[in-house]
Amino acid sequence: SMSPRAITTRTLPQVPSPTLLPIPGPGPIARLKWVTTGPQSLSFRHGAAAAGQIVMALYDTSGTRIRTWGAKEERISVLAAGTYEVVVYADGATGSVNFVATPTPTQRLTINGPSVSVSAAVGTLLTFAATEGMIVHLGHPAKCNTHLSPVGGIEVTPLVSEPREIWQIPATGEYEVFLPLDCEATSVFAEALDPIYAPIDGLG
Repeated sequence: SMSPRAITTRTLPQVPSPTLLPIPGPGPIARLKWVTTGPQSLSFRHGAAAAGQIVMALYDTSGTRIRTWGAKEERISVLAAGTYEVVVYADGATGSVNFVATPTPTQRLTINGPSVSVSAAVGTLLTFAATEGMIVHLGHPAKCNTHLSPVGGIEVTPLVSEPREIWQIPATGEYEVFLPLDCEATSVFAEALDPIYAPIDGLG
């Protein structure tokens, strides 16, 4: 069944370090109450379970399911104040699984500025201001995919996707990139490239 049932109950976002969730069987294994007084973003991350997979679902204040995801790490945002519920499901998974839920760490970058440190527990949201036409990349170990978008806007298609993304800024404004923990970065910087060299990502 994919309908909520109480197994482990916690109030978010007070799960800042890995917490072991037992998996007694298929179906819901945890109910997590998320109380907000306004817009908020939380980062959810879980470890690997024996066999199967872990699926999570977000329910709004009326009990309607509004988001479902199966990725190991996900940043979820809500805009309205209220009490939400996140339910963790085991889909064929057995044993137990480590779980973290915490307010999404945020770091401010400056184009061609110094590196900033990133979270060692969950992914980090990076924000920066950029000017139309800039060719921008992030310096990190290039072991993951990242996605750039204007704050509150639609994702920007990269000019280059590998070994790490390079973007051309479509309009002057504020931008954000979520850097997952799987990037294995301890710090990151943002750099504007000369258009002549943009197709060659040998920096960082």
